[in-house]
Amino acid sequence: MSSDKPTVTIYTDGGCEPNPGPGGWGAVLIFEKEGKPLTRELKGGEPETTNNRMELTAAIEALRALNRPCIVEFYTDSQYVKRGISEWMPKWKQTNFKKGKIQNVELWEALDAEVARHEIHWHWVKGHAGNYYNERVDQLASSAIPLPRTRSAAAEAAPGSEPSIRAFLGISSEGSPGVGGWAVLLQHPDGERFLSGGLPKTNANRLELLAAVAALEVVPPGESMQVFTTNSYLRDGITRWIEGWKQRNWMKKEGGEVLYRDLWERLDRLAQERQVQWILVRPDSRPPELDRLAEPLAQALEAARRMA
Repeated sequence: MSSDKPTVTIYTDGGCEPNPGPGGWGAVLIFEKEGKPLTRELKGGEPETTNNRMELTAAIEALRALNRPCIVEFYTDSQYVKRGISEWMPKWKQTNFKKGKIQNVELWEALDAEVARHEIHWHWVKGHAGNYYNERVDQLASSAIPLPRTRSAAAEAAPGSEPSIRAFLGISSEGSPGVGGWAVLLQHPDGERFLSGGLPKTNANRLELLAAVAALEVVPPGESMQVFTTNSYLRDGITRWIEGWKQRNWMKKEGGEVLYRDLWERLDRLAQERQVQWILVRPDSRPPELDRLAEPLAQALEAARRMA
């Protein structure tokens, strides 16, 4: 019976810059575990896609994340997704998706298969109208969009030339551990982009690592970039200490496992695939770009407070 199923609320979003072009999707799952409200965030991106494909992918991946049948309150700002799955799907299936001529047929089939596992109530929510979770999935989708691959700086830049991609990292936290947020300003040949995120229980070093990972994830492999940080733990860890950590199987010289091993391993893997200059910012040479992180950091911190 449906009353035996757990209830999950899902928000999803997807988009491209431009459309078609590089795209990203995001999802937030809200549920209870042992009587406590929890959230889980998902995101992903593709280098060449469309708005509609990202909206569909967000819905598919969100439902795939559920490991058992659930009652789902599903919120999307895409009429294409909502009407497609709740209104148009029966006729499409009768005609074998108009003999395969329906756009994105493989995604519709995948979504239909996931929907069959659950009891879903579909809701349309107006985008960019102040709904907190709708705004959050929009942020997740935007942050997951891969940077366009222009020319590879690693392959074409003149020796000694400055990389064309620069990332400025910033964090803000209250207590240690406590609520915290991170933000990144990415500058690349096609413009700028801000990335951000927050956590309810964290500290400065973990936030800085999360910012660095997020920055490298959106830069295509093979590119060269500069990363500006005020955190010597990050700069020294990735440039001096990491090789010793790996040789000792992620154990510190004095004993005990390296803190945040999962993040260091992700960052090391990303850095190996790119040419990264790690630049430690001194107080007397602070670039003005770091001051532009104040607003996204405030938003990230507020989001973290709501999760606490």
